[in-house]
Amino acid sequence: MKIALNARFLITPFTGIGVHTYEIINALTNLDLKNEYFLLVPQIPEWLKKMCFPSNFKIVALQEKKIPSASIRKTFWETIQIPHFLRTQKIDLYHSFYPTPARVACRYFVTLHDTIPWIDSTYRNKIRTKIYYYFVTKALKSAEKIITVSKFSQNEIINQLHLPKEKIQVIYNAASPEYLKVPQEKFIELNKKLNLQKPYFCYVGGFDTRKNISTLAEAYRLLNLELSKTTDKQQQFDIPNLVLVGGENFLQKINFKNWFKDDKNPKLLYNKNGKGKIILTPSLENSELNLLYRNAKAFVNFSTYEGFNLPLLEALTTGIPAIVSDLSVHREITEENAYFIKDFQNPQKLAIAWKKIILALTSSTSAKKQQQIKHAHKFSWNKSAKMLLQEWTN
Repeated sequence: MKIALNARFLITPFTGIGVHTYEIINALTNLDLKNEYFLLVPQIPEWLKKMCFPSNFKIVALQEKKIPSASIRKTFWETIQIPHFLRTQKIDLYHSFYPTPARVACRYFVTLHDTIPWIDSTYRNKIRTKIYYYFVTKALKSAEKIITVSKFSQNEIINQLHLPKEKIQVIYNAASPEYLKVPQEKFIELNKKLNLQKPYFCYVGGFDTRKNISTLAEAYRLLNLELSKTTDKQQQFDIPNLVLVGGENFLQKINFKNWFKDDKNPKLLYNKNGKGKIILTPSLENSELNLLYRNAKAFVNFSTYEGFNLPLLEALTTGIPAIVSDLSVHREITEENAYFIKDFQNPQKLAIAWKKIILALTSSTSAKKQQQIKHAHKFSWNKSAKMLLQEWTN
């Protein structure tokens, strides 16, 4: 069977869809030496050129047309260039790792990670994007099967897009095998590169509005004040910094109210009343993230909406405590192996709950940590790729 994969997000490998695309393809290269694969990308990034794929996997660069508008250029690539390739190469099955408006003649599968563009109108605030998602919805209805990454997202797709449950298959994401290894590299090298200043909380993820970063920053400032007031000597400890991975690229877009840039280090933010600092880093490789997670006091994420939340699973895999917003998808992924905060949109209430949790962390047991790691190991990219291959071959 000739299978074409829309692997466009390999050009942005640090995004959630980029990670998903890479890990599924990587697992398939170890599982399937029979079918012929075509990985469709608009360009081949340098890191991808260095990859060694089996002979039945071919990277195909369908160069985008010279159209001034980036969005129209992308849409033309999805709806004209890819269908043309599918016809001329007589492709049997086409799978896109994200939803597009394309209508194709061969068998069509698509991965829909969440329904955010249909729920949040800011994703459809222009006539062009409204038209785009109108045709995306029509294309989803024409798909043979929709793959999604959680039962929560499956229910959202049913409720928001009115698609039948039997058309939607849940195949979970997983942490990269990199996070299963205890790294041999010295943390001191990463610390020298990023100036992390242990102890620290870490946030890994995106920086769009639903990620709630402004609330996280304000709650962290208030947490600093709360911890500074702690008089019980048994509950006193160094106030952890807050590391925002990838944050240096979004400094101008996030409202860091009551936080100020350090004149000597623009990637460092401080507040006038507390000891803790916000440290902004670039995006990191898996090996670096593995080190970052394992040396953190806790992982924090107070997002208002998620289809899955891959960094949360990565953190669980490394065994560090996870303090997260009380979302049904977070409970689904962790099966209670995390600390949940209900009032995650109110900075004052969030700070109080956060303080109670971190004071309780001092008495957390290794048994709890091992239970958390054991749960995280249930997720596997090989298992997910096998399920996807089974859907294709049914």
